[in-house]
Amino acid sequence: MGNKKSVLSSIILSVILTIVVIVLLTVCGELDAGFKSWLTQTFSHHWIGKSIISILVFLVSVPVFYVLNLKKISTLSLIWLLVAIANLSFGVLLVFFFFETYF
Repeated sequence: MGNKKSVLSSIILSVILTIVVIVLLTVCGELDAGFKSWLTQTFSHHWIGKSIISILVFLVSVPVFYVLNLKKISTLSLIWLLVAIANLSFGVLLVFFFFETYF
């Protein structure tokens, strides 16, 4: 059971990190035209670029978190942290695009 808990913890932490990276890529892409154009030139479209970077972050971070062996953190706490980060990320993007659109 301990190994499954380590894998689950690694996946949840990787999802949290990936969500944060997606929000940062989105905000940076909207604020910095050079970064957005780099994404477009490198990956043919900035959405594709953000998607590829997000997948790479997830795939690299799962084994890293697994090796760190974070068994001390309860799965329930990680799930609640994931819910909080997802909701906070939604709020950050909502407020960001609201201010970018109307101000």
